[in-house]
Amino acid sequence: MWKVMKFMNVANAILCCGAVVERLNGESLTGNNTDTYVIAMYVFAFATLLFCYETVGLFDFVAYLLADNFGFLYTVTGRLGFMLMTNVIIISLGTIFAYCVAGIGITNAFYNAGVMMYYPDWTRKMMEDQTAAANGK
Repeated sequence: MWKVMKFMNVANAILCCGAVVERLNGESLTGNNTDTYVIAMYVFAFATLLFCYETVGLFDFVAYLLADNFGFLYTVTGRLGFMLMTNVIIISLGTIFAYCVAGIGITNAFYNAGVMMYYPDWTRKMMEDQTAAANGK
């Protein structure tokens, strides 16, 4: 189950970035659309954070930043809140693809919460392993 969750999170992060690119494609650089750029920047940053969190085994240098600054991703309520917030923001992009990505992401958020509650020992071990990697142990 947790491997499926990790795959879904990486796929969700990639789809979020795709929704941003799709929204900004053809967007005029000189216009009154600052809000679109701000929303796109936030969605891209949150998607990158989720991607780095799930691939921390590939990018060990990110482990310290994640463990030190984003510890809420290791708790059920923190991750659920983060993923729900990110996917509600995606709805603001206002495209059909963004709505689909948000629906998939919200479903994924609740799946994450279910897996984390069903496997609390695995969740705790993930936090300890990434914290140890961040501290160089």
